[in-house]
Amino acid sequence: MEFIIDEFPGRSFTKDHKELLYFGGTAYLGLQTLPEFQDILIQNIKKYGTTYSASRKSNVKLEVYEKLEYALKKFTGATACTTLSSGYMASQLVSNYIKGQHIHAFFAPHTHPALHYITANNYLDYVTFIRDVNQYINNHPSEEICIFCDSIDFNGKNYPNFFWLEEIQEKQNIILVIDDSHGIGIIGEHGNGIFPLITPTIFKDVIICGSLGKGFAIQGGAIWGSEEIINELTATPFFAGASPITPAMASTFLESATIYQQQFKKLRANIQLFLENTILEWFDGYMPDFPAFTFYDEQLLNTLLKHQIIPTSFRYPFKDSPLTNRIVISAHHTNDDILKLSQIIANKKGTL
Repeated sequence: MEFIIDEFPGRSFTKDHKELLYFGGTAYLGLQTLPEFQDILIQNIKKYGTTYSASRKSNVKLEVYEKLEYALKKFTGATACTTLSSGYMASQLVSNYIKGQHIHAFFAPHTHPALHYITANNYLDYVTFIRDVNQYINNHPSEEICIFCDSIDFNGKNYPNFFWLEEIQEKQNIILVIDDSHGIGIIGEHGNGIFPLITPTIFKDVIICGSLGKGFAIQGGAIWGSEEIINELTATPFFAGASPITPAMASTFLESATIYQQQFKKLRANIQLFLENTILEWFDGYMPDFPAFTFYDEQLLNTLLKHQIIPTSFRYPFKDSPLTNRIVISAHHTNDDILKLSQIIANKKGTL
């Protein structure tokens, strides 16, 4: 069921004069409509304007970008960082860079389309993926390869344990690229994303990229990696020709550290409340401390819709893909919202 609306879907939205409780989307920290966060952004728009389309290579440079990238690298523990106008652009820059190096690439199951640049070596199951990667390594022991994957695959195969990495042989020639769009700001002890949970030293290189919109509610993307890799990426025509993240967004990130941690704590508390009061047998995929719960059961979907609760529901990534449904908990949900949702799911226990 599709809903066309003309307001931001926060914890609820209105359709046909009815308030619908919304457990979908990716506004994990509930920042987009948070008044104190909006106030910071509005003040920065007044200072920096609505957009900034000059190249980062221009002779007039804004210092807010260096401050932003320094803050982002310190937040994750990476050596270096750069930013672009979106997570998609960040992933495309990394993807184009690897392609230009003529490095043999493998794409783990459920890797985001923004990272894909070839149709071969795109896998649907991990057994075949692991087999083919190890076979290629055995046949080309001194050759560099690149493995692309997402930190969050919504099925628990990657974060938190990346079980398949343990089965990959000889990692010293592997460049590991991880899209952390759904992880940065959300997973880890303080929302620091996937980088602190990976051991970079066992790989030739580790590159993290992704959106800043899902975790931090600012329109932009970032890439984390070694200083050498980041310098090479920012020296490309792709980077020079791309518009940067708007400076108002960059400054808003720098001024919102306290709000981010406040909302992060609220999100963790809401996830815990949901886990403590919900029958989890309905769900086909969920991960520790992550706010999305995937299910494919249409009966549960219809029950939620009947009670005016709207989860995320769409076919992805192709129009003929199976219908994927997710309940997404956010920091903007109240305790009553979550307990109402849990009770409706509990009432379905007899039909399991």
